[in-house]
This record gives sequence, C-alpha cells and structure tokens, in this order.
Amino acid sequence: MKCNKAIKNSIILVLLISAVLLCQYQEALSLENSIKIDVLRFGHISVEDPTIILGKYQPLLSKMSALLKINVELVQSTDYSGILKLFLERKIDMGILNSFSYIQIAREARLIPMAKRVIGGKGYYQSYIIANSESDIKRLDDLKGKVFAFSDPNSTTGHLLPRIILQKNSINPEKDFKGVLFIGHHDSIILAIANKTADAGAVASYMFDCYDTRITKKIRIIDRSEPIPLGPLVVRLDLGKEWIDRIRRFFLSLDESEEGRGLLREAGLSAFTDVQDSEYDIIRNKYNLFKKK
Repeated sequence: MKCNKAIKNSIILVLLISAVLLCQYQEALSLENSIKIDVLRFGHISVEDPTIILGKYQPLLSKMSALLKINVELVQSTDYSGILKLFLERKIDMGILNSFSYIQIAREARLIPMAKRVIGGKGYYQSYIIANSESDIKRLDDLKGKVFAFSDPNSTTGHLLPRIILQKNSINPEKDFKGVLFIGHHDSIILAIANKTADAGAVASYMFDCYDTRITKKIRIIDRSEPIPLGPLVVRLDLGKEWIDRIRRFFLSLDESEEGRGLLREAGLSAFTDVQDSEYDIIRNKYNLFKKK
C-alpha cells in the first residue's frame, strides 16, 4: 500500500511539473507569436554585381512590404561570411542562403527553411568547372599547372563541390595548380576565364546558363557536379509563428498570379516551393566526407 501511495504521489508530482512547463511553453509561444516588428530585413549574398541584385529583388520586396504592411529592407553582403555574421548578430531576419552556408549556420543562428527557389523550372543546380574554349584544357587532368578561380571559401558550387571533384580526381589545388584565386562573384569568374585572366574556374550552373551567350560561347564546360538543391529562403525562428507563416505564404503564392510571376521573372526565378531541412543532408554528407580526407 505504501509503495502504491508513493507511486501515486510521484505521478501527481510529474503531472504538476508537466502542467507548469506546458503553461510556461504556451506563454513563451504566445509572446513569440505576438512579437512586435517595425522592419523586416532581407539578406542576400552578392553572387553578382550588387546593383543587379538590387534591381532583381527590390520590386519583389516592395510588393511584400505593401501586402504585409511593414517596411522590408534589402541587406546585401559582399561575401558569404558576411551574410553568416549578419544572421548570427540578428541584423537580418530572413534571406536567401546557399546550401553550404545553410548547413553551417542553421542551428547556431536558429534558422528554419521556409521555401526553396526554382530557377529555370529547376529546384536544383550544379557546379560547373569551366575553361576558355581556346585553351588546351579539355579534361580535369589538363588543369594541372594552370591558374584556377574559385568564388568564395563558403560557396557551394564555387568552392566546396569543385574541391570535392578535384579531390576525387587526385588533384590538389595548392600543389597542382600554378595559382589559386578567390574572385568572389560568379559572373566575375566567367569574365575572368573569357578574358583569359584565369585559365579555369568553378561557377554555379544557373549563373552560367543564363549569362550572355556572347561571353559563354568563349568557354567550355570541363566537368559538372551532381545536382544539389538550390539554397533555401530562411527565416529566424524567433520572429514567431505568425510572422513566419505570413512570410512563407507570401513567397509560396507568388507564382499564383500574373503580377507575382512578373516579380519572380524580374528576380530571375520561376517560383518558390516547399522545402525540408532534410533535403540538405546531401551537402552535409559531402562536407563531412570532404573533411575526413
């Protein structure tokens, strides 16, 4: 009997503690959902000229501002480390990340993926390893002794994936190349190779595929990575469920109206679609394998 009474008392205690914790959670959730925001700051890495990014995204963000009845500001960073720092310091609330940056920062910055870009009807992209078409570089082994241009150390298609391709083919950039450059913008890499400033380099497929054909006809693609998901549109979790849902609905519904489709075209996009964090496990796995070698 004493044993049963002790068990009963323990159960009651657990239920009381659970009730208190539930109340605290609901209170915190309520506060989180009712968070007051005066401005939403949208972050974007300048993978191409910042004025081009501004022209692409400002009309879309202006429409978002009008519909959500809140100021929306575009905040650009010149490199990937800069955009990561802005999220960590809570100086931006949402934005577009590349796949590699997302897996590095999502947990620490408490970011959740809201949507995924679709470009040219595709929700994925690749890394292209490219060279000037007049050069003698026709395969990966021909890269040895040449000057190679990466974009940014935190770039998925401009650094991580081409590094993995080179590693699989027993090419060490620091030992086997005449020189290694980090140029930054993907469009700058395309121009550097077309102008023979660099012998070869790595770029995002969607940047190359939509670039001026008068330039790209001077370039050959040496190799391609396997397709990976385009980087997500992310938001800080502490904006609260109400704001997150409103922002998500705005982006996911853009392709449902003629005006929205026009804004997407200006931004170089086809649509935004649903996304799951697990879609980026392919990048996590590749990065983990790369680190071990």
